[in-house]
Amino acid sequence: MSKQPLPEGTKHEILKLLTKQELSAQALADTLGVSGAAVRQHLETLNALGLVSRRKLVTKPSRPTFLYRLSRRGAETLPKRYDLLLELITDVLRDRNGAGAVVEIVEAGAERLAAQLQPRFDTVAPQRRWASLMEWFDAELAWHTDVSDDAAGVRRVRIHHCPFYAVSRRQQPSVCGVFFRTLIRRLYERVSVDHVPLTNGVACCDLLVGV
Repeated sequence: MSKQPLPEGTKHEILKLLTKQELSAQALADTLGVSGAAVRQHLETLNALGLVSRRKLVTKPSRPTFLYRLSRRGAETLPKRYDLLLELITDVLRDRNGAGAVVEIVEAGAERLAAQLQPRFDTVAPQRRWASLMEWFDAELAWHTDVSDDAAGVRRVRIHHCPFYAVSRRQQPSVCGVFFRTLIRRLYERVSVDHVPLTNGVACCDLLVGV
């Protein structure tokens, strides 16, 4: 299942405020400096998406007030520093067991993920499998890429927003290649996948995929 996309603008600000406490629509409007009607409309959308929940607080019999709070699903949409945890884990693993241990763990994790996804990709027509895999990467890993084919029949995948960017840049350049090579070979086709770390610009690396 794809992750819930992060709401933007006022909706995002509402979610951030609700991480700390329950608030009414009017309290949110006062804090954000927007109209109560606008906030209530945003809250209706967030409630329909399952990102907030509400409870009735009866202050007057004819005019109940609703207090809104962030739901568990809403909390999962907010950015988290998983990259920091990954850096710490790979740091300790490398210091204790060497760089090879990091590669083994990443490859084993990719193999496990591929096994979970295999039934899904087995139903995809061969001519659609590459596009389907790129779509899955885009939705689940939130990466941004440029994909091009060269005259030699090699697909170049340039990763601009890599989930392993911090680790690959600072500690373990091979992590990206091991992870994506394993998934591509298991879920697309057993083709050659070369990993080329980039040192200039904001892109993380290139994957050169044989076809």
